[in-house]
Amino acid sequence: MSERTGRPEMRGCDARISDADLTALAARCCAEAEGLWPPDEKGLARMRAAQEVDPAALALAVEAGGPVGVCAVGLPKEGDAAFLRLLGVCPEQRRRGIGRALEAHAVDVARRHGFRILRTESALNIRNQAGVAFLERLGWEPHSAASVRMWRVTPVTARRRRR
Repeated sequence: MSERTGRPEMRGCDARISDADLTALAARCCAEAEGLWPPDEKGLARMRAAQEVDPAALALAVEAGGPVGVCAVGLPKEGDAAFLRLLGVCPEQRRRGIGRALEAHAVDVARRHGFRILRTESALNIRNQAGVAFLERLGWEPHSAASVRMWRVTPVTARRRRR
């Protein structure tokens, strides 16, 4: 945690982090989280594409010089919703506020681009009860009765950039 803020440092996941290292970090973050899997090759490509729009769209939570969590935000060209593609914290680092800091970062990225809504990219697996409960504690709500897709309204504070 940062001595100044008490929160982990958020860093854009730049080109120095290889796709293999990013995939390994995502796998570590998905460990012990039932119903959560690391992104496949296409998912990783979508995460990197959003990073081209805003380097902060793919971010690492860093402590003691090493990554302990990751979040990825999808920033579509159209629509009023951004997408939370991935939010994960390494199992040994959970329950220390890192997930909350990553979620706040994701909300901030969506707001800066003028999105009113931040949604989970796909339906959360019903077995990931801890993930669903975590998002509910942060103000997320179920979006569909057919699945556990979640959403959160974000007050818009800036105009969305056109690409």
